[in-house]
Amino acid sequence: MSPAQQVLLVMGGLTLAVVMLRLYRKPFKWVLRAAVNSTVGLICLIAYDFIGSPLGLGMIGVSLQNALVVGLLGAPGFAMLAAFPWVLG
Repeated sequence: MSPAQQVLLVMGGLTLAVVMLRLYRKPFKWVLRAAVNSTVGLICLIAYDFIGSPLGLGMIGVSLQNALVVGLLGAPGFAMLAAFPWVLG
């Protein structure tokens, strides 16, 4: 493959990537925002597990599912997860 063909392939790929990002901008933003919120939710769960265990507060498992609940629902999701063992117990 000649260098000119390689350059044309790279330019075509970059153009296709830009077009795809423009078409799917909003869904991409939603996915990125959900990922960031879930990461923050995971950090909050780890902090609660670290601080809450010695104080005798309920245990919330640190998992991807719980991080998604806290990340997507926010404080009400965290309260729901914290109250869940008390409701069942």
